[in-house]
Amino acid sequence: MMILSGASSLSAFRRQKLLSKLQAAVPLVTSVSAEYIHIADLSEAAEVSHRVLVSDGSHMASRPVADFELPVATGMRIFAIRRGRQWVTNV
Repeated sequence: MMILSGASSLSAFRRQKLLSKLQAAVPLVTSVSAEYIHIADLSEAAEVSHRVLVSDGSHMASRPVADFELPVATGMRIFAIRRGRQWVTNV
């Protein structure tokens, strides 16, 4: 399963409004944030893509991706539409 962070789920106005309510109840609260997350279950995918974290001391660090033997054209297209609390997908 892959979990990716998304954009903030609160506008600046809503974040400030929520912060004010929280601080009224608990004055020590200094900030609040919320973000969308995107979850992909790739356990039965025909092809699986990978993410790799390169360490600072690695021979791959600070080199362009073009220097490595990676697929030239890759991609996947998944459509997800939210209807109320339900998600409709093409997978």
